[in-house]
Amino acid sequence: MNGMFNFLPRSKNQNKSTNTYNTLPVNVTNLQYEAVVDDVIHSGREWRVRYKSILWRARAAQSGCYFHPGDVVYVVGREGLVLLIQTVPTIEI
Repeated sequence: MNGMFNFLPRSKNQNKSTNTYNTLPVNVTNLQYEAVVDDVIHSGREWRVRYKSILWRARAAQSGCYFHPGDVVYVVGREGLVLLIQTVPTIEI
């Protein structure tokens, strides 16, 4: 797998054959995970986001989220080639 897809670490328990990755908390120090919603694929379920100049499929990290084109979101995880996103970063204290 080339470096472009390695921005989220694999869990220590996961073997290399699985495509599920950790969900990372977003805080003030890692806002480099900011993305912008480009399009709605399935309302309330799936979006296309622009992250680091590349278009990705994305799903909400939590249920009940709705995003619209132009919304700023934060990448908090990845499942295979689908990013997990949320709106407001959580600040860890």
